[in-house]
Amino acid sequence: MILYIILISPIVAGIIFTIIGFRIRQNALKIIGLLLLLASAVVYFFFKSNQPSGESKICQVSDAEGDTLLTEIVSNYSGRVVLVDFWDTWCSPCQIAMTRMDASGLKSGMMSDGVAFVYIADESSPEDEWRERITEICGDHYRLSRSQILSLYSIFEFEAIPSYVIIGADGEVKQKCSGAKMDFIENALKTELDKK
Repeated sequence: MILYIILISPIVAGIIFTIIGFRIRQNALKIIGLLLLLASAVVYFFFKSNQPSGESKICQVSDAEGDTLLTEIVSNYSGRVVLVDFWDTWCSPCQIAMTRMDASGLKSGMMSDGVAFVYIADESSPEDEWRERITEICGDHYRLSRSQILSLYSIFEFEAIPSYVIIGADGEVKQKCSGAKMDFIENALKTELDKK
């Protein structure tokens, strides 16, 4: 979905430039329009080729909060390095970060190395929209109550999303950050994978 939104502007501009170029017989406008359309196609196919393979899975948890909830979630990934991504459907920076992670090949590379990708949203994301969105996001998905998510934010001292937590193969929290710091996330995941 995000990919299509990102590509709409250059596609529309490409079509407009091409049509105007043909109407007023301006080769420069035709070329600009065709280049925009070509660039959009290249971006689309590059993104699709780097999209991680796998499925999205909805996971359930109890009504626990805080450390108990965190332990319940993390126990599902024993022996694996885990990237926990706190996000919501209404969060544009979250969507952009996910798109960047997919397009860069980071996610597909880390998934092939055995990293588990866990996505946590809360009930501020309308359930129907959340269910539709996660079909495009490979990984395990949790939709928590507001009090549950606030209890996790409190543990990690998060005040905004997107926010991330890296869990080592030993089940311990290794790193955390707020904001789409892809280099930080990649280095932290590689560090944890090297420890295995």
